[in-house]
Amino acid sequence: SDQANDAGIDTSNMTYKERQALARKKEAEAAKKSWSASFLRGDAVVDNLSDRLGVAKGDVLNVKDGISSGNAAVRLALGETHIISENIAFFESHGVDVKALESSSADKGVIRSKTMILVKNLP
Repeated sequence: SDQANDAGIDTSNMTYKERQALARKKEAEAAKKSWSASFLRGDAVVDNLSDRLGVAKGDVLNVKDGISSGNAAVRLALGETHIISENIAFFESHGVDVKALESSSADKGVIRSKTMILVKNLP
């Protein structure tokens, strides 16, 4: 039996794994939601702050013997906000339109490049 998906691609000679990969690719292309370009993982924030301040990672979150004294989540959020603000200022000073990087930009007529990637390397 001839198998073709709705994009007109013949999948009859594809393995199950290849058909699944094609389906995932199609879902990703159709998805409106994506990560913000300014997103930072929590561990990256803690690593960056501990390096800058010259303290242990546990000290950034005020963790002693595995127990947090105070609200570690608030300190992490404040650190993340500070680093994101620095990143945005850096991008803008180098001519990057930060608004174009946001996921909702596709709805505003901004077309994203399919050949360029943004690499964030926190100092």
